[in-house]
Amino acid sequence: MKKFALILIVTVVALCLAAPAMAGLKLTTKGYMDVTGITIDGNILDRGAVVGAAEVPPTRGTNDSANSWYQMEMVVNPTLHINDKVRIHGRFTLMERGWGGNTVGTNEDSGAFGVINQNYRGAHNFWWEQLYLSFPLAGGTLYVGRMSGGGWAYPFQNASDNRDRIKYVRKVGHIVLVGLIEKLAEFDGGGPLTAAPAAGDVFDTSHSDVDAYAVGSVIPFSKNIIYKPLFYYIDRQIGGGSDGYTAIFMQGLMIKAGPFKLDTEINYRWTDRENMFLNGATGLMEDWDEGLWSWWADAGVTFGPAEIALGAFFVEGTDSVNAWNNQSLWGIGADFEPLLLLTSEDAGLIWNASGVANGSSGTSGFEAYYLRGVYKISDAMKISAILGYVEAEEMMAGTHWDGVRTADDELGWEFDIGFEWKFMPNIKYVAEFAYLDAGDYWSTFGGYGNAAGIDVANDVWGMRHMLVINW
Repeated sequence: MKKFALILIVTVVALCLAAPAMAGLKLTTKGYMDVTGITIDGNILDRGAVVGAAEVPPTRGTNDSANSWYQMEMVVNPTLHINDKVRIHGRFTLMERGWGGNTVGTNEDSGAFGVINQNYRGAHNFWWEQLYLSFPLAGGTLYVGRMSGGGWAYPFQNASDNRDRIKYVRKVGHIVLVGLIEKLAEFDGGGPLTAAPAAGDVFDTSHSDVDAYAVGSVIPFSKNIIYKPLFYYIDRQIGGGSDGYTAIFMQGLMIKAGPFKLDTEINYRWTDRENMFLNGATGLMEDWDEGLWSWWADAGVTFGPAEIALGAFFVEGTDSVNAWNNQSLWGIGADFEPLLLLTSEDAGLIWNASGVANGSSGTSGFEAYYLRGVYKISDAMKISAILGYVEAEEMMAGTHWDGVRTADDELGWEFDIGFEWKFMPNIKYVAEFAYLDAGDYWSTFGGYGNAAGIDVANDVWGMRHMLVINW
């Protein structure tokens, strides 16, 4: 694999490298591979309500008995060292897919370089995700190309993906400074000079891109207090009279004092977009000018081989039916996965969600609290557990099926217990068991078809175990 990757990278960059320099090329890689089995015993909601003629209350509907599958992936991050200072970085994913046989025409057999909706997940054997270069500049390092983006400070509200960007990082004293320009959408590129200009061509839409700019820093007041502020601005010049912007201010903070450690993040995101939504009552277009507060905190104490911590997170919800008052601008993040059945990418009911349906123009937002613990049995083994409670932050009146009663805001309690065993160098076995005690929201919100007296909510068991190789 290492030789194959080196040959492939050298081929890609051959036109921009001098022949004598190739003799000194060096390739380093890091990455991981995992093979995972997952089972979910039951679904939190029945498929439909079945009303018995003489039953009071009526019976519940049909619930699927179980959902079980295997999946796998391999992610490799190669770095080609051109010389002591210049690097070319890459990332490719192999066989990120569910085990589904090799039936021709299905996503599991789409060909080595197939593209299905520009998405490799579950559909490709090979996907080159990132390729960017780095070199020293003015006392710092400049990175240019397609690289990882969408994250800052802690996993909360991070959604890592691949971004076309120019990033500059420099250390001034003990402070690390970051500057960023990135292209989120390109609507005018791809057209050459033309002798027949026309309305709506690529030159006429040159201001319709979606660009983003960011400045951030890592400020260590001491080794025990580290502050990470970031300001991120999205210029949404999309034309049609609905121009505007979205901005984010993120603040990560770590504080340590002996065995105590606090990790926290406080974020604010707002948008100001012109003429976005039609007001049916007035017949006029309304501006979208709203903001959303969110935060996460995890405070723990370590004593010997054990750690115990309390945590919480909050995402503001929407309580208006008017689209221009929608505050649901941001979710909890695709990288934030503390609970297997509620927030994990593999099985999470509210993974990366901004809330649940609550009868508003947006979603409910979240309030959540958890208690977690870790115990290190040996250098090779550890066990962990977490008990979490999640509820909706906003629940509007009149969101029950009958338009009178209000849906409950309790989404559920979840208890997970995990075991990790590093039984060989670079390879470990991980097992997680989870139980979700469904909250009353799922029984009282009418959007799921539950009629009077029908409880469609179920408690759920789940398990995930995997073999993981890291290098």
